[in-house]
Amino acid sequence: MDDATGSDIKIQNLDESVSTLFLTFQCMDVEEHKADAIKTVGTILRQIKVFVPGMENLLPKLVKSLDHPKVSIQVESILTLISIAARRVNGPNSLKLTTVSSVDFEDIFRIELIVFDKLFVTLQRVLLKSQTVLFYTIKRDILKHLLVIIRSYLNRKHYHVIAIMLYYIFKSSVALTMEYAKDALHLFQALLGVADIPQLKLIIRGLRELIRHPARIVPLHTAGILSAACKLIVHKNDDIKKLALKFVDEASVILYVQINPEILLISPNNVHNLLRYGNEKIRRRSLMILYHLTDAKNGLSHQLVVHGLIPSILYRFNENGIKSKYFALKVIKNITVYANSYDVEKLIDTHVIPVLCEYLTGNANDFLIICLSSIYNMLRSLVCDTFFALRDFNALDKIQMLQIDENCVIRNLSKIICKHFLYLVQESISDA
Repeated sequence: MDDATGSDIKIQNLDESVSTLFLTFQCMDVEEHKADAIKTVGTILRQIKVFVPGMENLLPKLVKSLDHPKVSIQVESILTLISIAARRVNGPNSLKLTTVSSVDFEDIFRIELIVFDKLFVTLQRVLLKSQTVLFYTIKRDILKHLLVIIRSYLNRKHYHVIAIMLYYIFKSSVALTMEYAKDALHLFQALLGVADIPQLKLIIRGLRELIRHPARIVPLHTAGILSAACKLIVHKNDDIKKLALKFVDEASVILYVQINPEILLISPNNVHNLLRYGNEKIRRRSLMILYHLTDAKNGLSHQLVVHGLIPSILYRFNENGIKSKYFALKVIKNITVYANSYDVEKLIDTHVIPVLCEYLTGNANDFLIICLSSIYNMLRSLVCDTFFALRDFNALDKIQMLQIDENCVIRNLSKIICKHFLYLVQESISDA
C-alpha cells in the first residue's frame, strides 16, 4: 500500500481542482487507477467549494468499492467516505452551481445509516486483517475524522469498531508521536462518555498491552491518556473498575511513575473509597498499587499520612485474606522507611503498633519480617513514643526472644533492634 498521504496531493487553484476532480471521476472506473483516483477524490472533496458534474454519482461508487477484492481500494473508499462524513459536520457545506446559485454539500452526499453500517463493517474487517492498514489509516488522519463523526451523528452500535481501532493502536503502539497520541486521546475521551462495557474493556486491554514497554509511559502521560484511563478506577461497573486498577497497578511498577506518582491524578478521596470498597479484590488491588507507589522516595508516603489514609489501609484488616493483609503491611512498612517523626506519631495514633505486634509470634515469617522492619524504622524516627506503644503490647521482650529464631533474616533483624535499642529492651524487661 502506498505510504503517500492525501495531503501530498497539492491542488494549485479552483480550476485545477474542478478539472482534476472531473478527470478523477472517470479514472475511478479504470481498475489500475481506482485506488489513486479514490484517494484524490477524498483529498479534493475536503476543500472544494464548487459543484462538479458527476458528484451526485460518487457516493454509490464509493459504497460499492467497499466490497472490492483489493484491500487497498477498500481502505481508500473507507477513508474518503469518512472524510466526506466529517466535512458534512465541519463544512464548508455550500457548493457553487453558478455565480448566483449553490447546492448544499449534504444534499449531494447523504450518508445514511445503511452506509455507515457497511462502512464500519468493512473497516473492522480490514483492521482485523492487517496491522499495516492501521498504520496507513492513522497517517491519513482517520482519527481526526472519526472524532468529528463520533461527536455528531454516528450510530452507537459502531462505537465498538472505533474501540477495536483504539485497542490495536494501544496494543501495537503505532508510532505514538505526540500528534497521533493526542488524536488517540481525544478519541478515547469522546468514547469514555458513550462506550459500553465491552468497548471499554477492549480499550483498557489495549492500554495494558501498551505499557508493557515502559518507555511508552511518557507519551501516554504527556498526551493525557494515562490520567484519563486512571479515572476509570472509580467507574460504576466493578468489571471496568477491576480492569482499570490492573492497568494502574501495571503502570505503578514503572520507575517513571514511581518517581512521579502525581501524574496518575488519583485523588485521596478516591483512594479512600477504593480502600474501603465492599469487594475485597478491589481493596487488595488498591493496596498493591499503593505498595508499588510507596516503594520510592517520592513524598507519597507522607501524603498518605497527611490525608488520614492509614485507617483505610488497615480497613477490615482481620477480615481480609492473606494477600490483602500482606500488601497492607507492606504499605505500612514502606511508609515507615520514609517516615519523619510526625508520620510515626500518626501511625501510633492510628493503632498500627497492635497490628504489627500481632505477628511477632507465629509461623508467618514473611509477615514477621515486614513487622520487624516497620518497628525498627519507627524506633529510629520516634524512639520514645514508639517504645511506650510497643511496651503496652509486650513487644520488646518478644523481639529479644526472636534473636534465636531459625530464620536468619528474623534473627538478624531482631539483633539489630536489640543492639541499637538495648536500653529500651532492658528497661522493658526490668519493668515486667
